[in-house]
Amino acid sequence: MASKPHQVLLGFVDEQITSRNQQMANFSISKIGGIPDWCISGCEIPICKRCGRRQSLVVQVYSPLEGAVHHRTLYVFACVTQECWNRQHSWTCLRSQVLDLAAVRTSVPPSKCPPSVSSYGGESWFQDEHDWGGNDNDGNGNADNYNLASSSQLYLDNMAKTGGGRICGAVGIVGCEGEGVEATAVIEGPEGDMIAVDTPEQPTTDIPALFQEAAQIDANADVTFSPFFMVSDVEPPEDVAFSEHERELLLRYTHTTGHDFREEEIAAGADGKGDGVYEKDIAIHGDVLLHKFKKRISRSPQQILRYCREEGASPLWLRPPGASDVATKCPCCGGSMVFEMQITPQLVLHLRVPGVQGTPLEFGSVAVFTCSASCWNEKDIVKQEAIVVQCEVI
Repeated sequence: MASKPHQVLLGFVDEQITSRNQQMANFSISKIGGIPDWCISGCEIPICKRCGRRQSLVVQVYSPLEGAVHHRTLYVFACVTQECWNRQHSWTCLRSQVLDLAAVRTSVPPSKCPPSVSSYGGESWFQDEHDWGGNDNDGNGNADNYNLASSSQLYLDNMAKTGGGRICGAVGIVGCEGEGVEATAVIEGPEGDMIAVDTPEQPTTDIPALFQEAAQIDANADVTFSPFFMVSDVEPPEDVAFSEHERELLLRYTHTTGHDFREEEIAAGADGKGDGVYEKDIAIHGDVLLHKFKKRISRSPQQILRYCREEGASPLWLRPPGASDVATKCPCCGGSMVFEMQITPQLVLHLRVPGVQGTPLEFGSVAVFTCSASCWNEKDIVKQEAIVVQCEVI
């Protein structure tokens, strides 16, 4: 009997965090860039083990575990020094936790209710929609709980605004904004006069080239990426057809990155399952993993993060990981490690540094493995988790 496929949650870039909505950001909010919103005061931004530079926050993901009594957030950092790109020791994942006072009052003792490996339970993950705006009816009911909702209302991304539809159909490509170039128009007036409407100047910036040139960043400066909220949705099944808007997003992505997923789908067969000849050809050239990676990502090309902390889940590898790349034992408690989330290369398009032109960071894939027991002592501030970094396959 075939095993049930894992449910994967996808993260997407949403509204930019500015002074107007900054007060809505805290450790229970998932985001990219900015400065970390720590669960506990006293946490420090990690230093790159290779060059000694202070690392930059790439993503912050709120990820409480089902049945646990802690708020739980993962922070992923990277070094922007160009020589440190795609190097595993230049990335760091920190986990921080704090007691959810509301959960403590209503839960059974932790010894009788250990955290579940799975951090969400089916569709219940999205049942409570959380808005950034304040609720006039809230009052101070959660004043003793850091003004946060209970753990039953907080999920990987408690800003998820699914509205029953797929989020990828409502997310635009940050970095590809702007109106299209209008055609020149000639208008004939009532007296036969001809009025020429000038064509707007075409942009001179070569967008793809921006991702090939090195960013001009001060080697001694601390770098903070422009912050954006992150929203999430369940990964669509393989046979879901693209909407017109999603096709437009896919075309933009293809133009920007040069990866044409749809051509691969056609080559693999109209049913998306491929045929023996094509799959055999891929195997001969050693690109099986890369093909699977691209094909799976093509379901929602705008995804920047994949989350699945279910038993037996694994990341989408670009190439086979080395024997020593994936940590199997937690360095703190000696327990097993499990795959939890993966940052996809689409995020590179959204990482910006104000006043800096070019790409501030490059990577192909970043997989995060965490302690299966999410070991934690009340005196702890942070725990370091394991990361596997793979560079882009050229």
